[in-house]
Amino acid sequence: MSESQKNARELLARASNESEGDNFTFVDATLLIEVGSSAMSVEKVQRVALEAGLIDAETDRGERFFFEAERLIGIRLGKASSKRVSGAGFTP
Repeated sequence: MSESQKNARELLARASNESEGDNFTFVDATLLIEVGSSAMSVEKVQRVALEAGLIDAETDRGERFFFEAERLIGIRLGKASSKRVSGAGFTP
């Protein structure tokens, strides 16, 4: 297992609600994935499996995302804020 795969496993283990081997369960997580010089987010992740250097992430909508473990750069926990700020910063 490479150093980046170990780091991904440690991130998943620390952030998960439950873990069994290389399977991790989350209540409401967003995975941050490195894509070139920017990041992509995978929201509402409930289950992640780490196998052979690959991450298999499943969302609450049944969508599945597969990517290399070394691409995992962070995990955000909790729900995203649904409160929106009006256009020019004015409040009603």
